[in-house]
Amino acid sequence: MQFCLFKALFIIFIIFTTNLVGDLRPEFSDLSNKLGPFKGGELHPAYKGNTWLAHPKMNGPASIDFDPLGRAFINEARRMAKGVPDTRGADWVTLEDYHLKTVEDRLASYRRNQDKVEMSWYTGTPDRVLRFVDEDGNGVPDLGTVFDDRCKETLDGIGFSLLAERDAVYYTCIPALRKLTDGDDDGHAEQHDRLVEGFGVRACFKGHDLHGVIRGPDSRLYFSVGDRGYSVVDDAGIRKSAPQRGAVFRCDDDGSNFEVYAHGLRNPQEIAFDDLGNLFTFDNTGDFGDRARVVYVMDNTDSGWTADYQSHHQHANKLDWGNFRLWQATWVGEGSFDLYSESAPQWIYPPIGHVGNGPSGVVLMTGPAVPPELRGKFLMCNYRGSPTRSNVLTIPIEARGSGFAVGEVTPFLSSLNASDVELGYDGRVFFVEYGAGWGPDDKGSVQVAEPLDSGFLEAGREVAQLVKEGFSHRTLSELSSLLRHSDQRVRQEAQFAVVQKGADGAVSLFADILSNAKVGELAPLHAVWGLGQLARSGNENAKEYLVESLVHPITELRANAARTCGDIKINEARASLIAGLKDPSPRVVSLCAIALGRLSPVGDKEVIQALIQITERNKGASFDITLRHAILSAFDRIVTVEQALSWSEHSSSEVRLLGVIILRKKEHPGVAEFLNDSSRLVRIESIRAIYDTAVVDKSVGARLLQVSYKGLPVFIQSRLLVAAARWGTADGFARVLDMAMDSSLDSKVQNLAFRALEQWDEYPSMDPILGSFRPSSHPREKSRALSGKHASRYQSYLEKEKRTDFLTLATEVSAVLGIELNLNDLQNQVLNEGLTSKLRVAFFSRLLEAENGISNSLLLQLLKDSDTRLRALALGEAYSRNLEESITEAEKAVRLQGVPELAKQAIISIGERYPERLVEFWKTRSGKNGIDRSVWLDLYEAIKQSNDLKVRSIVNSFSSNQNNMYNLALSGGDPSLGEAIFQGQGACMQCHKINGKGGEQGPDLSLVGKRLGRGKLLESIVNPSAEITPGYGLSTVILKNGEAYSGRLANENKKEVKLITMDGKDLTFARKEVSQLSPPISAMPPMGQVLSTPDLRDLIAYLESTRRNRGVSKSLKHGN
Repeated sequence: MQFCLFKALFIIFIIFTTNLVGDLRPEFSDLSNKLGPFKGGELHPAYKGNTWLAHPKMNGPASIDFDPLGRAFINEARRMAKGVPDTRGADWVTLEDYHLKTVEDRLASYRRNQDKVEMSWYTGTPDRVLRFVDEDGNGVPDLGTVFDDRCKETLDGIGFSLLAERDAVYYTCIPALRKLTDGDDDGHAEQHDRLVEGFGVRACFKGHDLHGVIRGPDSRLYFSVGDRGYSVVDDAGIRKSAPQRGAVFRCDDDGSNFEVYAHGLRNPQEIAFDDLGNLFTFDNTGDFGDRARVVYVMDNTDSGWTADYQSHHQHANKLDWGNFRLWQATWVGEGSFDLYSESAPQWIYPPIGHVGNGPSGVVLMTGPAVPPELRGKFLMCNYRGSPTRSNVLTIPIEARGSGFAVGEVTPFLSSLNASDVELGYDGRVFFVEYGAGWGPDDKGSVQVAEPLDSGFLEAGREVAQLVKEGFSHRTLSELSSLLRHSDQRVRQEAQFAVVQKGADGAVSLFADILSNAKVGELAPLHAVWGLGQLARSGNENAKEYLVESLVHPITELRANAARTCGDIKINEARASLIAGLKDPSPRVVSLCAIALGRLSPVGDKEVIQALIQITERNKGASFDITLRHAILSAFDRIVTVEQALSWSEHSSSEVRLLGVIILRKKEHPGVAEFLNDSSRLVRIESIRAIYDTAVVDKSVGARLLQVSYKGLPVFIQSRLLVAAARWGTADGFARVLDMAMDSSLDSKVQNLAFRALEQWDEYPSMDPILGSFRPSSHPREKSRALSGKHASRYQSYLEKEKRTDFLTLATEVSAVLGIELNLNDLQNQVLNEGLTSKLRVAFFSRLLEAENGISNSLLLQLLKDSDTRLRALALGEAYSRNLEESITEAEKAVRLQGVPELAKQAIISIGERYPERLVEFWKTRSGKNGIDRSVWLDLYEAIKQSNDLKVRSIVNSFSSNQNNMYNLALSGGDPSLGEAIFQGQGACMQCHKINGKGGEQGPDLSLVGKRLGRGKLLESIVNPSAEITPGYGLSTVILKNGEAYSGRLANENKKEVKLITMDGKDLTFARKEVSQLSPPISAMPPMGQVLSTPDLRDLIAYLESTRRNRGVSKSLKHGN
């Protein structure tokens, strides 16, 4: 069980965080043993809420589960920013991450970088599992113990998920799925075993860890990992690896028979089965324009995500591609995250719906204590960083074709930072409140919702007692009855108990249930799954009944029999499964297809032909996307390269498309045979398959240079463009140049082409399309050697181009390419004050590169120009030539007010020649005839960069005071550079919006510059908790009797403390009763520890500039 609050954290201060968590060994003997006021907002009308347990009895609770005895196990995520690094805010982690292939590589990376982070930092704080027991039976815990605190090794991640069973607790914490065992039942686990290891290859985003361990109806363990990835060696010694992708897994109790069940997820939080054995997860957004996804987890499907998509957003300014990169990741641009459409990549398995913004804990509402309108629906925590924005949703899933769709979503609970939700055996619903937004948590609580109906309460008590008593001692007759219970958990435990009774009685019981099954009954499904357990252990009779069930008159039994036969690989089921491909139910067809893929040998012609036949029929109005991916699941396992290649001539475009996707999965160059297909969809998918895989660097990859780009989608055109640049040949150069000068193209593609030319000679190691580490190994011809024969048409383009931005860019690139431009024209243009500053600067730069391009007289003329940026450049060049006029001009410019660019250039020019003058400037920067405050930071930077040690020492004492440095950021700055920081390395857009663009975890910052001055903006960035926007920070009152309450601090004086809880209640406490009052804590980390002072200044300049933007005006405070 996990919580998505980690999905979008705003650059967490990783290394420098101070200890906010408190004592690691709180005393549990003084639990209050009573319920407290409810901290949530509006609750489902069938329930009433209370606080069940709160800080300081636990810190940073992340997830909860109950064992059959009713004991609560709670995981504390204490390693949040205290032992687990994050790529946001630590450039070295980002750059190293792309190279990691195994968990051992990550350890080696930490050791290589001990100069940045000491090894002791990784092991200083443990995550813990706590156990709480209600000994007196009043529904509230009165005894607590630290069950386990051993997750604090160097590679350990953040623990998120617990599965508490009668004899053990399964626990997910990178790098392993763990089993905790308390043999003497003293509340402390003696055994801490690692069952499967190799998770968390990358540091990636903290919180994208192991999650969601549950027990499936097949009795196997299922769990998930986020895009920190995995590299696991299975029982057979085969390495299963995806270092940058999330996935769902399954294995046996001891970790054996490990499988990667589903691929390509971002950060799948909890996973949950419905009553019919279907598995679902709720995957998080990338925080750059996509949406959270509800995924029907189907065997061997690929949802398309890779952590490399983050490169174009969170890491854009840290990588070596300069401006040669897509304007946005293809994940968003091509709609890879969205519901199915023909415009999206066809190889990606799409979600069944979109729900919430921060999917986290999930539970199925089941049993007689649940109101009828909620039964069979999922509750999902929608964590968004603050109580007012977080809620818990009720989500119905409805059958549609062979797959599913999301029904009408309704709120269950509002205004609670719930990271996890669990349905107690007694019917009460428990919510884990992670109390600190996105940072380390020193708060937190467990809230409980209890049914108001006394009948539901009594039904819940009966279920809890039934489960507590256990199942192993019950007779087969009793267990048969319990297989019909309305609570999924009871039915499942009864099923497992029947299996444990032994094959003879169990097979007969299950067979009898199947022979008397009626539509809508759930017991027969458990009979199928129970037979599957027995068949897996080798029972032949169980296998026979499963095969017979493939033709059962009830659809859902046929479907689950197919799934079970495939899982166990019952070869005797082959003929019936092939026949099942003609079943009237698309659900049965899809599961038969997957099953055949699991049990058929590679190249099985009969099975493949049968699958091709249903592929041919899957078209038109009855097209079923889930069925397509069920077929692909099978094809991926059994179709050979030769067979897939033979489909290039098949009459069905759907078959040909699947051929492309299979060849893509195998990264086979034969996919190029589909480039000239008659179907546009097939052609486009073949381009994707070549570019996106290693095929692009094989000989057939060069065929992309001959594919016409006209009329194709922009992201396909971009692939063709970058492929040409990647090959580095004369033909590739010509292709890129053609696209750069083709004004009919989308401006973003044309811009990309110019950027490719600009960086031609230094092709980046980071792929401009995919965002992955993928350096080119092709020998490159130099751009200046290739540009000569294209010079005339390039010059012709410049003459015709009327768009200022492209004329500027093309002029700048012409210098890189060595294409000569007419000097007289350039000189005339640089003097043309009717042109934009940026264009004139581009012409000036070209003239500087040309021999005799700028005469002394022209420089002196430009020193009087109205454009201060051009004047500054001219001053720098003239001063380097030692022109007398420039020396006088520079001395004046140093102390000019209101022209910072000119003053900055003067300081740099003089300082380079006369370093000692910088000391003079520094000492006389203030007062009469001082230096413009907006360039004080530039003066400081010039001093720090001086080669003269004596000069540098003048600011040592000044810089030792951080407040001095912050004050330098209060004036000046470049808003355009600040915008890049806001969108890139600052990662501000992950949590904040400006003019409708960005995340929603923090307040909207549109027009924040109109509300706040630079001083307040600075404070909000470097000390975000100084003043918190209401609803985005919480205070906690701890009373001397141990009770804790959280909410917004309304008033505080010597006599009393007033708190407004998130559900709007006013609470007043006498000051003498208060033991501790914590100040409000912002969800945002102190950015002064992440950004340099120049970056801070530029960011403030950008935020200040929003006062001129049009947008929705809000009353905003700083702090977020």
